[in-house]
Amino acid sequence: MNIAITGTIGAGKSTLAAILAALLPARHIDTDLICRRLLGAGEEGWRQLRRIFPRHFFTDNGELRRAELRQAVFFDDERRRQLEGVLHPLVEAEVNQALAEAGDGFLLIEVPLLFETGWQDRFDAVITVYIPEAAGIERVIARDRVSAEQVAKIMAAQWPAEAKAAKADWVIDNRGGTTSSFVQASWLAQCLRRQAGKTGRGDCQAA
Repeated sequence: MNIAITGTIGAGKSTLAAILAALLPARHIDTDLICRRLLGAGEEGWRQLRRIFPRHFFTDNGELRRAELRQAVFFDDERRRQLEGVLHPLVEAEVNQALAEAGDGFLLIEVPLLFETGWQDRFDAVITVYIPEAAGIERVIARDRVSAEQVAKIMAAQWPAEAKAAKADWVIDNRGGTTSSFVQASWLAQCLRRQAGKTGRGDCQAA
């Protein structure tokens, strides 16, 4: 069973995905980590950026200045589109390969921009990790030590949390504490295991 997990920035997708992957159990792929790897020196994403981005985005040793790149894509829509134009096709190819090679078990893939890229129909189930926008902004500011303006800029390029939740098959409400999130993930893992052998979504619906 192929499962996508998505949500807005700061929602806690990675934590919930790790919990759910352990409970099912499932193979767990994080597309953010794929992006990070693709931008490593010598990788395909890095090679493409070297051709289209100015030299000041790279050190004398050729390493990508990730902080400078992150700052640029926060405030420069053209740079963001260039970066996405490089990374999205490469990530899509890896996701498609993982889906093609998936066996009878569970495959869980974190895709933050799942609905924005239109990939949702490739999965048997879509889970949204939900928190309100204001709470997500607060979490990212505390976690990444960035400004509210920077986080709001990222949020503006994503679907609102409510829209992602409305389009998902299941929603994990991550506004509560760790115990609440674990209980929801445990219930969902049981539901997915029951459903894995069925042809439809059957009697498992969001709580």
